[in-house]
Amino acid sequence: MNLVCLYLSGSVRRWHQNAAMAHTGQTDADHQGRCVQLLFALHPGPSAALARAVATHDVGELAAGDLSYDFKQANPGIAAAHAAFEDRARAAICGPDPELTRDDVRWLKLIDRIESAAWVLHSNPREYDRPGAGWQRAEAWMLLTADDLGCGDAVRGLLHDLKGGLW
Repeated sequence: MNLVCLYLSGSVRRWHQNAAMAHTGQTDADHQGRCVQLLFALHPGPSAALARAVATHDVGELAAGDLSYDFKQANPGIAAAHAAFEDRARAAICGPDPELTRDDVRWLKLIDRIESAAWVLHSNPREYDRPGAGWQRAEAWMLLTADDLGCGDAVRGLLHDLKGGLW
């Protein structure tokens, strides 16, 4: 484990490729910390491997950078190569990847997406509603997945409250 790189990885800025969100200043440390909080709030009993994966899933961005979701969708080959590089960088910093079950992987993706949606709703709600931003499609996926994993009502409540400014 490389503790210096682990610590420094938290300073990587998220959203830098998104003109509507770059100003919000969210870092990977903030994102991953909130992901851990959401995991423990929504999952009835996460494994240690899942908790570790959620807490460190973006650490490799210290070396790889953070590519936008839109870029990854438009360039799947580049995205796959980037993901492989980021995975190697994460492993170099944190050690071998934890063994995750199929459901653990689903939880990791769900929690990552929920936190991203919550950040957008909190820091720039107009971007969440902007046609073409993709958040309505992402929300539909989140709710289907959350229902399947047993936390749909809680996720609906979170999104509803953030949309209404009830915080």
